[in-house]
Amino acid sequence: GGGVVSSLVLLNTTSLQAHDQVRFFGDDGASITLPLALPQSGATSNASSVDQTVAAHAMLLVDTTSTSATATVGSAQITSDQVVSGYSLFRVTTTGQEAVVPLEQRLANSYVLQFDNLNGLVTGVAVANLIDSAAPISVNIRDDNGLIVGNGTVNLGAKGHDSFVLTDRFSITAHRRGTMEFLTPTGGRISVL
Repeated sequence: GGGVVSSLVLLNTTSLQAHDQVRFFGDDGASITLPLALPQSGATSNASSVDQTVAAHAMLLVDTTSTSATATVGSAQITSDQVVSGYSLFRVTTTGQEAVVPLEQRLANSYVLQFDNLNGLVTGVAVANLIDSAAPISVNIRDDNGLIVGNGTVNLGAKGHDSFVLTDRFSITAHRRGTMEFLTPTGGRISVL
């Protein structure tokens, strides 16, 4: 909704069939129901999850289909009994602009993102807490020479999500280029894009 269409593409690159589950969560970590389409089968539904078996070396496409003027914001959590990869595609329907974001599979101590807010550009960020308890996520901001110029915290509830324009949340990044490091809390698991 809100003029943006989101699609998930899951790729089973193994020689075995994979049982994939996609669950959708709102910013507060609660399940959300979305209008969905599975283009390969023609199925449509309003659902908070998708459970599909994907053949060896095949893919699963899941499209959001909302025409609402208001965007529904949140995250998707993917589980599978095989190693799957894939990406999420975000398309602005009015301009045709697209962004492709790979699915995060690592379990890392931190995630580093590059940002470039020069020449009128701004960077969008999304952070998800993948565990069932609240998580304070520390953030280090460095300029393009690697010097720390700021820091902060993103607080997320259990299974919570937050998305923002970087300069709105961290004004030190305006008119700069650099990196942001999101530190995984002890005992936690996060994803950042």
